[in-house]
Amino acid sequence: MSANAHAQADITLKRAVNNWPTIELYFTVSCDGDPRYFFNKDDDFAIYENGVEIGEFTLWCPDPRQRCAISVALVFDASGSMGGAGNAGAKAAGRAFIDQMDGIQDEAALIWFNSSVNLELSTTTNKAALYAAVDALPASGATAVWDGIYEGVQEVIATGSNPCRAVIAMTDGGDNSSRRTPPEIIALANRNRIRVFTVGLGGGVQEAQLQTIADLTGGRYYRSPSPDQLVSIYEEISTIIFKGFLECVITYQANCADGGIRSVELQLTDYCNSSDSDTRTYRAPKDTTTFEVVTFDIPEVSATGGSTVSVPL
Repeated sequence: MSANAHAQADITLKRAVNNWPTIELYFTVSCDGDPRYFFNKDDDFAIYENGVEIGEFTLWCPDPRQRCAISVALVFDASGSMGGAGNAGAKAAGRAFIDQMDGIQDEAALIWFNSSVNLELSTTTNKAALYAAVDALPASGATAVWDGIYEGVQEVIATGSNPCRAVIAMTDGGDNSSRRTPPEIIALANRNRIRVFTVGLGGGVQEAQLQTIADLTGGRYYRSPSPDQLVSIYEEISTIIFKGFLECVITYQANCADGGIRSVELQLTDYCNSSDSDTRTYRAPKDTTTFEVVTFDIPEVSATGGSTVSVPL
């Protein structure tokens, strides 16, 4: 006897980002575990919002064979607890990331935080200047993690000119000095399509918040028990960014700003001899200025005592 092997398609809808009225669906597809990035938009996908099919949408996927030019803010913890091995590990990781840049198109900024935030070097393609900025990282004071990450997002918004834009933030402690909050970071990053990668060094970090920031902006969270692992983490992050974050995105235009929860189903249809789907939700904004007056008509009806009457609306 012989059996025919059937490939198994898998689609993972990672997140639905509401940049109203544009809705962005970030997802990955694999066939028997092998990532895929090349599709026929109209044949391979169908989208339903609250059960109603979306007719018009755009699709973009990275080409993993091509290198994407990057604009990145490197954000480092420079608090007192980073002294010694932590500071040395941060410098080594920063230099390892700069090593991967091409020195032509790729650009980065260097920001550090302790009690406050310092923009050590604004966005540049100059690798020598970036190495010097990394080598100048201090280690004293408190820990304004969220302010540091927020400043990194703002720097990429203001000066980043390349298509693959991200913030990489590393800390070894919990925030104790910030005015900004994780929800503010997530909202600003998503509005401007900037991924935030977070790295927690040691066991004293606010891991849940760092994980949430990374997950909801399309980055990744890395836990580094010791400074020795930072170099390999930063090298892995650079690979992900250079390959267009290894995610596809579908966008479409939503309507009806009624403040309601929308359920979005993304279907992969008859791809590598099978189909799959995944679902996420988002909340529409509520904007009463977009509402329209609707006139209802209730016609006259006649009824006799004790009877049930249906009144058309």
